[in-house]
Amino acid sequence: MHRQHGLTENRGINEAAMTNAGPVRSHRFGNRFAELDVYDRSPAFLRRLGSAGGPLFGGSDPDDDAELPAGIAFFGQFVDHDVTFDPTSAIDRRNDPAALRNFRTPALDLDSVYGTGPEVSPELYDGRDPDGAKLLTGTDGDPVPGNEDAPRVARYGATDLQRNEQGVAILPDPRNDENVVISQLQLAFVKFHNRVVDYVRSGPGHGLVRAGEDYFDAAERLTRWHYQWLVTELFLPAICDGSVLDDIEATGRQYFLLGDRIAIPVEFAGAAYRYGHSQIRDTYTVNSETTDVEFFPGPSVETLVDLFADADPDNPPDVSAMADAESGAEMGGQSLAGGGPVPNELLVDWGHFFDCGDGTTPQPARKIDPQLPPALFLLPFVPEGEEQSLAARNLLRGVALGLPGGQAVAEAMDITPLSNAELPLTDEQHFRSYLRSQCRGADEDAPLWLYVLAEAEAQQDGHSLGAVGSRIVAEVLLGMIDADPDAYRNVDPGWRPALPRPVSSPELDDPHTSTAPYGFGDFLQFATGPVPDGLEIAAVDADGSGGAPAPDTVDEATGGEAVVLEHTGAGPLSLAHHAIDFEDDQTNEFGDITLSPGESLVVYTGSDDLESEDYRVLTLGYSQPVIDNTGESVTVTTPANEVSAFARFEP
Repeated sequence: MHRQHGLTENRGINEAAMTNAGPVRSHRFGNRFAELDVYDRSPAFLRRLGSAGGPLFGGSDPDDDAELPAGIAFFGQFVDHDVTFDPTSAIDRRNDPAALRNFRTPALDLDSVYGTGPEVSPELYDGRDPDGAKLLTGTDGDPVPGNEDAPRVARYGATDLQRNEQGVAILPDPRNDENVVISQLQLAFVKFHNRVVDYVRSGPGHGLVRAGEDYFDAAERLTRWHYQWLVTELFLPAICDGSVLDDIEATGRQYFLLGDRIAIPVEFAGAAYRYGHSQIRDTYTVNSETTDVEFFPGPSVETLVDLFADADPDNPPDVSAMADAESGAEMGGQSLAGGGPVPNELLVDWGHFFDCGDGTTPQPARKIDPQLPPALFLLPFVPEGEEQSLAARNLLRGVALGLPGGQAVAEAMDITPLSNAELPLTDEQHFRSYLRSQCRGADEDAPLWLYVLAEAEAQQDGHSLGAVGSRIVAEVLLGMIDADPDAYRNVDPGWRPALPRPVSSPELDDPHTSTAPYGFGDFLQFATGPVPDGLEIAAVDADGSGGAPAPDTVDEATGGEAVVLEHTGAGPLSLAHHAIDFEDDQTNEFGDITLSPGESLVVYTGSDDLESEDYRVLTLGYSQPVIDNTGESVTVTTPANEVSAFARFEP
């Protein structure tokens, strides 16, 4: 099933990219409420409002933790990068949304992972794969599944994205390398696809390949559909008001119908979906060994808070010029800033970001409220002389995109608007009191982005979006899925996640019988665990009494040591260049062996040339025992150095 040049279609320019209403992907933006007055205030006022030390400058109060796991903010960022990319608009002048080009396809199709396919984006694909079905990753970690202290991603395969000699990640959207967590999430999606290839090609999932699909097509579809499931069934219910989602389910989308040519509304891209900035923490635990890591490089949170506590917003401190010894050390400290190879100490263990069923309690995200972490007021990748505060940039961009005020949008959506006195900024101050401090007390409107954040705090205590924010985000994301003829809800409305559930129902063979929902932990554990090629270690026998089948003769020198492998998959499994590893660096390749479905292989460590009429036997030729009776581990690895099977001898 090799994918040959010129014989496959490209997503986005074929018939599958069309609906009855027209093209799914217009690569444009639009303004849903263009008839409303723009919330147009002076740049000086908006910069003061969004400045470091201003009312949106947050600290690290534990009371501001949300009920959601920290990973939800980064998954939201990943979704954003999958549907929108606007590198051409400016924040210092008015832009026509219809003239702005979206460099992502407005669909949940993972073009941020697959690019434009293996023919147009060959740099993303593994040419060594026999079917051309896999994506490329970067460096492989040492597979050490027995070391429970190592981050999970370090135990099973690649630990980083593929990069060029300058360390720049090779991927469709450079923003997915702007911080370590989003970089590692991008890698998880790449590895998930590759795991699906193994699962459907020679593993138990062979029957998931549909008529007319090759292994790449099947893996791409299943990866996209599981991703879309996570968005609709987990992500939206986590961040949106449940009553709004119920209303959309019952009556359909009312305001963001997206038009005949699907374009991303700027009310979504420039305001409502930027809610996630407030969910970012000041510091993160990355794995069991690395804690309290600053999100972006710079002075500590405490130093920043002290610096800006009494600062003049019109003349903020020049943090980049700080030269005292203490701050200089902080500026060079460890952070989650991306843009280069991920060091081992920053490899993300996903149990600290999502419930992965491994006993780790994930750290919480921050609440959705008007308070942003200090790190986002000093963006390290903004060129010198430009606005460094993300809050100020969001406010200025709202004017540049012609966005109306939050109250006007609420009224246009038949939602009773909150007054400025009902929009909290801090525990002590609402937006009206801040306006009065700026001699703008008569102003009855608020910027749409700020309105969405404050509405979430006022109506949902920051644990989810409020009425306006929920309606915009849910209608746009669900609208993209409804408009995509390749989405699972359109192709197969009764479809449910069809891959193993390592977390939510590990005891069930049939995921359709589970009452537990397929979750983020299932997705990530499948992506970062052993290769699901169907190879299992059925027994490890260190003394001839552990259940391994006896051959016709037994080498007394090794005491009958054996490892029994079983192929539980549906297709032939070649073990060429696979290796079986024992502890103490004893590694042996299998050679030219192919197992049929249901076939077993008995690997004996001894030196006699053993044979059996009932089992296939591979003799390794050792003259002394190699499996420690006290608990030796055995690992089978693939040619890509990924773990295919792992077991430990249990005396």
